[in-house]
Amino acid sequence: MASLDDVALRLDDGELLIAPGGIEPREDLMHPSLPVDGGRLCAGLGIDRDVPAGYLGGGFDTDEVPLWVELVYGHEVVTAARDLLAARRAGSRGPASDPAAPIAVPPPAVTVATTWFSRPSPTARCLHRMAEGLWMRRYWPSPVGSPIARPDRDLLAVELASLSLRAEAPECFGPGGLTGVLLDGHAAAVPELARRVLEGRADETSQRRLRVILRDVLAWLCEGQDLEAAEPDADRERGDADELLELYSLHDDLARPAPSRGWEQVLEEIGRADVALAAGAPAEDEAPGPPAGAGAGASRDSVDWEVNAPGLLDTDTGAVVWSADDGELRVTAPLAPSAGKAPAALPHAYARVYFEGEDLPALVDLHPDASGRLLTAREALERSGRVECVDVVSVPRPMPALRGPERAAMVGDQEAATEWARRRAEDVYDFLEETFPYEGRGLPDDPVPEGLAGGEPWVGQLVGPSGDLSL
Repeated sequence: MASLDDVALRLDDGELLIAPGGIEPREDLMHPSLPVDGGRLCAGLGIDRDVPAGYLGGGFDTDEVPLWVELVYGHEVVTAARDLLAARRAGSRGPASDPAAPIAVPPPAVTVATTWFSRPSPTARCLHRMAEGLWMRRYWPSPVGSPIARPDRDLLAVELASLSLRAEAPECFGPGGLTGVLLDGHAAAVPELARRVLEGRADETSQRRLRVILRDVLAWLCEGQDLEAAEPDADRERGDADELLELYSLHDDLARPAPSRGWEQVLEEIGRADVALAAGAPAEDEAPGPPAGAGAGASRDSVDWEVNAPGLLDTDTGAVVWSADDGELRVTAPLAPSAGKAPAALPHAYARVYFEGEDLPALVDLHPDASGRLLTAREALERSGRVECVDVVSVPRPMPALRGPERAAMVGDQEAATEWARRRAEDVYDFLEETFPYEGRGLPDDPVPEGLAGGEPWVGQLVGPSGDLSL
């Protein structure tokens, strides 16, 4: 495999592709994509063997080279990209002085030697870390048979938002940035998280990191708002003014040094870490058995992560059980413990039932059973024929269902992603074991990692319900 420092550039229709090591960027379950100004960056997390961990490839479709290309790959790549774009423009115009001269054809590809991977810039490290966090937020698996501790979603959003404000990342996202999108649905939790940290409820591993990322986000929430104008008036409610004043106060209070922690506190936290080390370990009696009424001839399918809400359903291979006997269809899909919602609060879920030789599926609504642990359906079949697959859906506007060999490949990719997530969880346990005996050690203050593929835990993996190190 060529070195990732050797960056290949190629024009592909209207897009200029950037392919470190000759590996062209791909967007799929195993390779998360980060939207950047005028294009995209695709990351390698090490889920598969084709794309190494730390990889960042991308592309853009603008007439000028976006700033992020230089911030990630260096000026030599910018120069090569400009030459390719200039050659394409010259080729499209044709020679003006001599109509008989051959039209210039842009070179198919060029390769530039760089040090972007061996000596990555802070921006490259920041953007790769963000791509990993976006994958964790969207795809973190929820297998019931052998659970994996789930990162806290609010803290994951806060750390992602902090990263979007660090290094020169804000220059990579164009007007408006990405911070607001990352905090959507989570901004209301920020003040309470800050209050809990100030109350001393964050443990030794994470309190310094929490102070830094919460200050970043609080500063962003206060940005553009005049503190002197926060006094209530005819156009401003007292509650709004108080909320803004509290944000400023929390931001300033978090800048103070963290209180020293005595050995008694550290030893108490070691005990909580022992609980965390056991989080996600399946109990012997937790493995789900076949649902009642499934029948001996029941078939199994798997949940497609792309068309389901994260953390809602059991993502184990073959978790969906269905049967089609005597003109009746039965479908059962186990809920993940992380779903944790009242039945009325669960997203609408249904099954797309595909018959061999037919393009359009039968749609069957799924509803929680009396136990609250399963989504089930039991309906009369109005079609005849052999059922090919049962595709459970819980997001609006889903992609078309994968069938045949594509569905088998999907299952293999999801199994690889599950094992990657399990390794990341084990890395967290290793981190806790190495950290807790030593007072003052924990996550570094700066959320931007020192390398592209260091495997450093996210604060949301150390703090929150998933790890039992609760704020």
